[in-house]
Amino acid sequence: MYGVVLWKDIEGSRAVIWCEDQGDLAFLSAEEGMHSGADLDAGDLIHFDVMWDGALRRANNAKLVASHAFPTLPKDLVACSATLLKSEGQAGACDGPNVVSFPATRQVETPRHEAAPPVEAGRKAV
Repeated sequence: MYGVVLWKDIEGSRAVIWCEDQGDLAFLSAEEGMHSGADLDAGDLIHFDVMWDGALRRANNAKLVASHAFPTLPKDLVACSATLLKSEGQAGACDGPNVVSFPATRQVETPRHEAAPPVEAGRKAV
């Protein structure tokens, strides 16, 4: 899957990614092979594998595709959100279904597994 880095921590060991399917954000950490030696920054276009870890979408095997491909995306999303909050129901620059045009891909993500029901004293809670 392709994605754009929205945020990374100062140490460069964690990042949050806007995914091409416009679904849940993905979390990337150094333990998952974060960037193969490349220094990621907000706005970088990356390619990665996706898997679900409970309710958390994780990115693995990330590879830098283009540095600073979408450098204004984090700010654009904040501005778009503010515009939508101010002018609910009015047409504007944020109306399109895709904020970013990602490269074509055929990779399918690992399906999300539903959480198991809670267990109390050896029995399922009802």
